[in-house]
Amino acid sequence: MLSDHKLAAIMFADIAGYTAMMQQNEQYAMSLLGRFKEVLEEISSKYEGRIIQYFGDGCLLAFDSSTNSVACAIALQKTFSKTPAVPIRIGLHLGDVIFKNENAYGDGVNIASRIESLGIPGAILLSRPIRDHIKNNSDFLLASLGTFDFKNVSEPMEVFAVANPGLVVPKRDEMHGKLKDLPKNQGSFKLLVSIVLIVSTAFTSWYLLTQNGSQDNLEIPVAPTAQSIAVLPFTDMSPEKDQEYLGDGLAEDIITALSGNKDLIVIGRTSSFQFKGKQVDLREVGEKLGVNTILEGSIQKSGNTVKITAQLINVKDGSHIWSEKWLRGLNDIFIIQDEISEQISQKLMMTIDNKSEKKIRQVNPEAYDAYLMGRQLLFTMLPDNVLKAKGYLLRAVKKDSTFVEAFAFLSFAYGTLGQVIYPPIEYEKRVNAIDSSFKLAKKSVSIDDNNSTAHIAMSGVYGYNYDWVAAEKELKRAVEINPGTFEKTELADFLGNLGIFDEALTLVKEAIQLDPLNTNTILSYGHILQLSGQADEAIMQVNNVLKIDSLSMGAYTLLGHCYVDKKEYRNALLAWSKQHETYGNYKLAETYRHSDFTTAMKAWMKQATTPNAPYSANDFTIAFIYSMFVDKENTFKFIDLAYKKHASNIVMLKTNSNFDFIRSDPRYTDLYHKLGFDKYDDYKGVVKPKYKK
Repeated sequence: MLSDHKLAAIMFADIAGYTAMMQQNEQYAMSLLGRFKEVLEEISSKYEGRIIQYFGDGCLLAFDSSTNSVACAIALQKTFSKTPAVPIRIGLHLGDVIFKNENAYGDGVNIASRIESLGIPGAILLSRPIRDHIKNNSDFLLASLGTFDFKNVSEPMEVFAVANPGLVVPKRDEMHGKLKDLPKNQGSFKLLVSIVLIVSTAFTSWYLLTQNGSQDNLEIPVAPTAQSIAVLPFTDMSPEKDQEYLGDGLAEDIITALSGNKDLIVIGRTSSFQFKGKQVDLREVGEKLGVNTILEGSIQKSGNTVKITAQLINVKDGSHIWSEKWLRGLNDIFIIQDEISEQISQKLMMTIDNKSEKKIRQVNPEAYDAYLMGRQLLFTMLPDNVLKAKGYLLRAVKKDSTFVEAFAFLSFAYGTLGQVIYPPIEYEKRVNAIDSSFKLAKKSVSIDDNNSTAHIAMSGVYGYNYDWVAAEKELKRAVEINPGTFEKTELADFLGNLGIFDEALTLVKEAIQLDPLNTNTILSYGHILQLSGQADEAIMQVNNVLKIDSLSMGAYTLLGHCYVDKKEYRNALLAWSKQHETYGNYKLAETYRHSDFTTAMKAWMKQATTPNAPYSANDFTIAFIYSMFVDKENTFKFIDLAYKKHASNIVMLKTNSNFDFIRSDPRYTDLYHKLGFDKYDDYKGVVKPKYKK
């Protein structure tokens, strides 16, 4: 059984509408299929292409060169446009591929097939990795078609069309392929922060690549038999089907509102949204999620008027417990959300916390629309989308100066830009973004002290300034207001990074029970286990994530750190290679895959000082790398720089075992004090451990 594992340009090509052709004129369709194969075999060989497999009216090809793959695609489309014309769609992607027994497997193949599914006859579509390899080639004209969220692909991907004369560049509304819902889950921003905290250095082993299962293989904890509910995304009933984000946003906000009811178990967004757009038996949904009631509904907007229907379903027999309709102005959207949550609680014999203190909220319709778009883009974590999210959220707060959630998420957007997306070399730009994040967080809390998202934003302000006591109080206030998945996971991450492992593990397990398919929360569980010295148990959680999302960048990041703890450095490099490849940093990924540990780490540090620095590169990450080589002087040098520049992941200096070798040094004691860890120890009643000199 021969196999080869390498980076390759993959081409998918098929005949559009072939099934219909067969039904109308079988002989004609067969003649086109014959021409399709004849031309492919003739032209692909000229560009060093390798036909891997035919399947019906489609073909899979592989190339060692991105340039050859695109040139071949252009030659194919030009040939197929001549009489007798063959309506061909072509998709291209550069990725890691396993070639075994004349077949090809892996993420590179899967993604290429999904890109091809968006195409129309005469078009050549390709991914950003292909584009990055050919962008300086004047023979190719390219047009960006925007980002798309493909099924079984963790992150939205930008897709480009080859725009050379004679080729078709499809319009967005012509592209209908293997797509899924855009936002993954409410905890996506949390993952972005966690990636910073975990430390980014970063192809897992072939074993892991072959273990990519489906969510059906994951053991999901069933919620207790108490009153419980799952809120499904509201169906978009607009004729154009362009208001999906409204239905998602309404469901998310209802989940948040219901989570504040301590008598009700509310399943988190990620798990509930797994069933979006699927024809499913609600009783089956209830059984999978461990709930006894389900809320479903629909939404349609016309101008500034929204029509909403909602039904509360008894999972046991499928009967309607309650249903209602609204035809109101979009400015009343928060009032409608409150009415839905209150009526659900009444029907389930629950109480609404602070009901007497609730304020009647209205919102500017344009502000609400911009807020939902911005929040949706922010959750994707892609740099371009975060910048776009900032623009939408700025529009929201300008339209409505009392929109607390918009201010809080705008604070998150600026914080993400300042700590993750802007490269370290642009230090002033990062500082200005962080400053804006502070001001916006404070503004959000001043608008509404009873908003959990505002307090999470505010905790970041205190954490940046090393006031861990105040930061924890803000997070606990958020959990008190809304004990949901997002809030509990944020607090668990915080406590884990500061070494309060028992409390952190209790919280994160509760969060997983509320949202069992939330990969970000499972990653947090794994991260806390890893920090507490349980690397093998952490690897088990990483494998659970990869069963749901085989392209989870955070999973490969954490996996690498687990292997470092186990001193399995080759496996660590393989994991971090996959992490960088998933992010699109192919050059560094190749270095990791084929180099020894020292060479790979030096390559990372060299790239960290350039405008194309690896994501989350900062001085503390460099200090972490030096700590792996037990280089005390350089470790302290870069920790000092990280302290001065407020690197977010410096919090791990308190707990991460890699720094044990410097803890007896007086310089570490000084840093411990300057970072406020001693004050936090006093607050928690923790005795700082003694280290021998």
